[in-house]
Amino acid sequence: MLVRWPTTLLFLLAGAACSPINANREISAAQDALRAAKSAGADRFATYEYASATEYLHKAREENNYSDYDAARIYAAHARDLAQEARARAEREHGRIPDAQPERSPEMEGSPPEEIPTQTAAPSTSASVDDGSPVRRNRGGNK
Repeated sequence: MLVRWPTTLLFLLAGAACSPINANREISAAQDALRAAKSAGADRFATYEYASATEYLHKAREENNYSDYDAARIYAAHARDLAQEARARAEREHGRIPDAQPERSPEMEGSPPEEIPTQTAAPSTSASVDDGSPVRRNRGGNK
């Protein structure tokens, strides 16, 4: 039984020493993913994901400064995942990775796309007056 305590203590100390390393490694990976997302235009084309990733990275750094390495690692992992998602979305939106488009048959290659007939709106039969004041409309019948 005495042999197990020093070994267990050694493993606990080794695991505790790795926590800051793992948190810093995850924060670094999140920073790299965020840089790649920004270079893909995520700040313009995937604003929600990019802003969320930025805030999660900020929170990860804050928790790391408070020596809460597990929380820092978790926040950094969220930041990395969101940054990767933002990059993918920005590339799709920006046109670097086009979405699947329907293929055109060879006989249609030179022909223009079919025109879609447009319908004109029928003139309204009821007159309405817009005097700028809010109007409450009764949509449930006569009341």
